[in-house]
Amino acid sequence: MSSTEHKDEGLATAGQLIKKIESASMALRKVLGDRAAVSVENLTEVFAAIRRIAVDPQYGAAGDSSELQSTLSEYRRLLEEFKARLPQFQGRLLAERARLAQRGSHSAAVENWVQAHRQTR
Repeated sequence: MSSTEHKDEGLATAGQLIKKIESASMALRKVLGDRAAVSVENLTEVFAAIRRIAVDPQYGAAGDSSELQSTLSEYRRLLEEFKARLPQFQGRLLAERARLAQRGSHSAAVENWVQAHRQTR
């Protein structure tokens, strides 16, 4: 393989990696920027995007382009902000779980009341 072919392959690899990092950054921004966006689905999306980048074999072969370095810098900044806010996300999700459990308990109580009411008719 010639050096030009190798360089072109590295550029393609860097471009693919940049797209993956930008996608993960978008998912992070969505969760970090909008309180309503903190859901199990959105957090699952963020963790999946982070994992795709962490295990990407292209990461080492992508080279050191300035665009890649800039994209990585922004991604790392978002990761740090995400890490700092994880306890808040956990608190919101625990509160939501408690609310859903209470709702389920109330629903079961209403169902029991309806069944008891039907039997006394």
